[in-house]
Amino acid sequence: MDTAAANGKHGGRPSAVDGDMLAGALRRRDAKDSVTAIARHLGIGRCTLYRTFAAYDRAIATGQEPAEGPQPRLRTPQRMPHGATATAGRGSSQPRTHPRW
Repeated sequence: MDTAAANGKHGGRPSAVDGDMLAGALRRRDAKDSVTAIARHLGIGRCTLYRTFAAYDRAIATGQEPAEGPQPRLRTPQRMPHGATATAGRGSSQPRTHPRW
């Protein structure tokens, strides 16, 4: 890995948002376009754009140069499917004590 890094090679998935895309997205955000419209125009997901904006804003606030490349994802809690309920067992009306389904 050290040799690869020295040669400018970095592993992992390529970033969905490059510098040009970010610059355009920031211009549209400053023009008060919605994140949904910006993401749709760029062909990326809203979550990706929100994550990119958050990383950019964090870098600017701390006085760092905004980094290009993938940003780490934060774990989000899993949600139950629509209409599902958490119960102690099959057919039981007792709620579970642990939110596992």
